[in-house]
Amino acid sequence: MPSPVMRVAGCAGAVLLLPMIVRWATVSATSRPDSSGQASHVADPPWSAPPEYSVENWDAALGNHRAVLRFAPQTSSDKQASKMAGSFAYARLAWRLPGLHMEDHQLYLFTHEGVRVRNLLRISVSSEFAEILFEPVESVHATQVYYLYYLPYQRQACVTGPASSCPSPYVPYHDTSVRRWRQEARLLLQAVNWQAQVQQGALVGIQSRTERDSFYPMEVAATAAETARLVA
Repeated sequence: MPSPVMRVAGCAGAVLLLPMIVRWATVSATSRPDSSGQASHVADPPWSAPPEYSVENWDAALGNHRAVLRFAPQTSSDKQASKMAGSFAYARLAWRLPGLHMEDHQLYLFTHEGVRVRNLLRISVSSEFAEILFEPVESVHATQVYYLYYLPYQRQACVTGPASSCPSPYVPYHDTSVRRWRQEARLLLQAVNWQAQVQQGALVGIQSRTERDSFYPMEVAATAAETARLVA
């Protein structure tokens, strides 16, 4: 069955150009002139490092694309410092998708052990990146890993013709969180410096179910900000 996304072939030069754009934009964004006029490095947030692109096999019912999120262990002092640390976790994903309307698509979040996280709030979603807040699941592992499936689709039985001709629409967005948790999450977002009060994860991988489904490297898009800095 073909991927639900129509693939657009790019020129070979795009493979070389995108890493140059990303590398240049990263240096520009993390270097600031100090009082002497020299560039000084600004500490990067945990999600700033580029993710590793790879191919892994999983249930096709979850779609063909997922992001890998990693959360560092929470110490006892971390939990004591913030009452929110065990109730909320935050991640920013720079997934650089090729012009998709991601606000229309459902997100499935699972732990490494296969437990689905239903208390999930989308703070911001676009084809460039997403910010999510969710209720973390207790794990026996010190470092927690989550998988975010971001383009799940619905398989429909074929009446006539080959399977490749049957439609496979994407799953539309719908909220799965419980009301009380959702209300607490929205109250949290109104607080000053709320990110410091919750667990923060890092995007460490972008995976596709098959080589054919992968957006890497030809369809990994530069952001609008990176493009603007490049042409300025």
